[in-house]
Amino acid sequence: MIRSFCFVIACLMVTMVTTSAEPVPASEPEGSLASIIATQMTSTTMTAMSPLLVVTAQGAWEYYHADAAVRSSLPWYTSPWLWGSLLTLGGLFTLNTAIGNAIPVLKTPMNVVEEHENKITGILIGLPMVLTKLFPDLAMPSSLGPTTVINDGILPIAMAGPWVAGLVAVPVVIACYLMVWLTFHSMHVIALVSPFGIIDTGLKISRLGLVGAILLLSFASPLLGVLLCALIILISYFVSGWSFRLLVFGSILSWDLMLFRHRRVRPDDEDLIAQGFLCSAVDVAPARSYGTLSRDPSGSYHFRYRPWLIMPEQSVPLPATALSIQRGILSPIARGHATGLGSTHLVRLRPKYRGHEELLARHLGTSEIEDHIISRGFHHARNWLREWCRPTVAPA
Repeated sequence: MIRSFCFVIACLMVTMVTTSAEPVPASEPEGSLASIIATQMTSTTMTAMSPLLVVTAQGAWEYYHADAAVRSSLPWYTSPWLWGSLLTLGGLFTLNTAIGNAIPVLKTPMNVVEEHENKITGILIGLPMVLTKLFPDLAMPSSLGPTTVINDGILPIAMAGPWVAGLVAVPVVIACYLMVWLTFHSMHVIALVSPFGIIDTGLKISRLGLVGAILLLSFASPLLGVLLCALIILISYFVSGWSFRLLVFGSILSWDLMLFRHRRVRPDDEDLIAQGFLCSAVDVAPARSYGTLSRDPSGSYHFRYRPWLIMPEQSVPLPATALSIQRGILSPIARGHATGLGSTHLVRLRPKYRGHEELLARHLGTSEIEDHIISRGFHHARNWLREWCRPTVAPA
C-alpha cells in the first residue's frame, strides 16, 4: 500500500518535470506554472537534504534583502532569532566534526545530538517552511468566478493555474520531501554508528556538494536543476524502505544511549522482551527490521516484526540451532550457530540490554556469552597493563 502510494507520487513528479521542461513563451509572466514547479521542486529537495543549512540561508537571505519597513510582515522563518540560533548550532556541529576527527571519544555523543537535531529541523522547521512558501502559489485568483467555471470548464482552469492543484500539490510536496529527507537522514545514522570520523566528514561534504550543485544548475538553467532534483527524488523512492528502517534503528539507538536506559532494566525481570534489529535479511524480513527475538517450546528461534511498524505482524524462523550472546560495543548481539553454516550475526539487540547479557541468555535459553573482539582486545590490554604496573613483592 505504501509502495503503491509512493509510485503514484513518483508518476506525478515525472508529470511535473515534463510540464516544467516545456519551453515557456516570452510573453508568459514570471509566475507561470512551469516556473513555480521548478522553484518548488528545487526548494523542497534542497531543504529536505539539509534543513539546518537551507532554512538558515533562506531566512537570512530574505531578511537582509527586504526593506526595513516590511521586515515585520515577513514569514516566520526569516526571524533573526530562528536562523541566528540555527547558524550557531550549525557552527557547533562543524566544530564537532573537526574535534571528532582528532578525538574519536567525543564523536559519538555529539553525533547523537546531531541525529536528533536533524529530526527536529527537518520535520518541525524545514517541512513547514516548504509548505509556507507553497501556499502563496496556491492562492485562488480574484478574477475567477462561477461564470468562468461554467463557461470554460474545471479542467482547463485547473491546467491554467497552479492554485487548483492544491489537492494534489500539497500531498506530492510532503511525500517527496519526506522521501528525500529520509534518504539524507541516513547519513546521520551512518555517522553515528561509524567509528571513523573521516566517514562523517565525507558524508557532510557530499551532501553540501549536492546542495551546491542544485543551486548552481538552477541559476544556469531551471530545467537542469529540476532534472537533478527529479533524479534525487527517484533514487529516494527506491531506497525509502531502507532509509525508514535505518531511521528507526538510529532513533532507538540514540534514545537508549542518551537516556541511559540500560540502567532501567531489572536483573529480576522475568518478562523480558528481547527487542532488536535483524543484521541481515531473513526470508521476507529485510535487514534492520525492528522486532522481537523469541524462542518457542520446541527450541526454534523466531523473529516477529511489523513492516513499516504499522502493518500486520509477521514471524520468520531464524536459521540457527543454537544461540550465543555477544557483548557489543554499543549493544549486545545475538549470534546464531547452525550445523555446517558456522556462526553469524542474527539480531543486534537494543543498547538498553548492555550489561545484562546474562539476563538475555537466560531468557533466550542459552548460557553461552562471548566478548566482542574489540572488547577482548581492551580487556587483555588492561590486564597486561595492570600486571606490568603491579609492584614486585620480595619473598620473605
